Amino acid sequence: MKRYLLDKIIDVDTEYTAEMDKAYVIHAIGTDSSSKATLYVAGAPCAEVVEPIAPLAPDLTNANELLDLGDLYVVVPPSKQLKFTGASGSKMRIKGYIIELEPGEALPAGLLARYTEQSKKFITYFSGSDTTAEGNTVSADTETTLIEQTIGAGEKYILKDRYQAEGRLDDLTHISRFYSRIYVNDNPLDILDTDMGKKGIAGTGAPNPPRFVTTTTTDIEAQEVAKKPFSLKDVPIELNPGDILKVTMINNGDDYTVPTGKTLYQIAHIVAVKEYI
Repeated sequence: MKRYLLDKIIDVDTEYTAEMDKAYVIHAIGTDSSSKATLYVAGAPCAEVVEPIAPLAPDLTNANELLDLGDLYVVVPPSKQLKFTGASGSKMRIKGYIIELEPGEALPAGLLARYTEQSKKFITYFSGSDTTAEGNTVSADTETTLIEQTIGAGEKYILKDRYQAEGRLDDLTHISRFYSRIYVNDNPLDILDTDMGKKGIAGTGAPNPPRFVTTTTTDIEAQEVAKKPFSLKDVPIELNPGDILKVTMINNGDDYTVPTGKTLYQIAHIVAVKEYI
């Protein structure tokens, strides 16, 4: 058995068939799709992502690296088909390694086990947004629901990866007064009043997506911050059948009027592990 590096870009709605003696093991993915990009192996969904969470490559407006799939990597055995669906004309980047098998050799048991599991437990995400047009006002203390999802029967989710939620203009200008709040079954995972400070998670710390402030940024510290997405890995959130996840955005400042020629986006993306149980 031999291993080679894998780093390829594939086209949307295109079927790729693995050679009879080769397999892919995909450990990281990214896309330029503005809508959900779903990766399929042998017709079964195995991973879901979108550009704000993981672009094809980091740049000034999206500093995110490829999304590391961790233990939920994707296996494409010999002779199996690989494809992804997403926005028209979009692409997906897949990174990992290629396995070349000797005659009569089979994939290791661990990879076969992951192949069997990967359509039942894989990386996905939740997202939601609200827009306010130029000249309109978001009043102080207004709390806007961006995501509201009831977990279906036979499903389980764990939130333990990238979390991006902020208020920003369409030119990516950050509006610091907007903070996000996470609720599970209508219970805020947050303080209940303002005696301890502002409600929610500062959008400054959870930009959507992480990015450099301007194309002329030279401040090394600012650049390093832009490269580090906010994450829930230290305090994972488990969602079971019937649980309700809600993410809101609250205006913790004065009334905010959207400037002329601009649109305000209150927007959130959360990476999740989805498991059928």
